[in-house]
Amino acid sequence: ILLFVGVPLPFTGVWTGTLVAFLVGFGAWEIFPFVAGGAALATGIVTILVFLGKGL
Repeated sequence: ILLFVGVPLPFTGVWTGTLVAFLVGFGAWEIFPFVAGGAALATGIVTILVFLGKGL
C-alpha cells in the first residue's frame, strides 16, 4: 500500500489506496501508517521534481 500510494500518478493516491486496502480486508488503523507514509513519499517525489524542473 505504501508504494501504491507513494507513486504520484493518477488513481494511485491516498483515497484509492485506502479503498483498495479496505476491499482487501484491512482495517483503518492497520493501513494508516502505510497510507501516511505513502502520502509523505509522494509529496517528497513531487517536491524534488518541482525543484529540479525550476532551473529549466
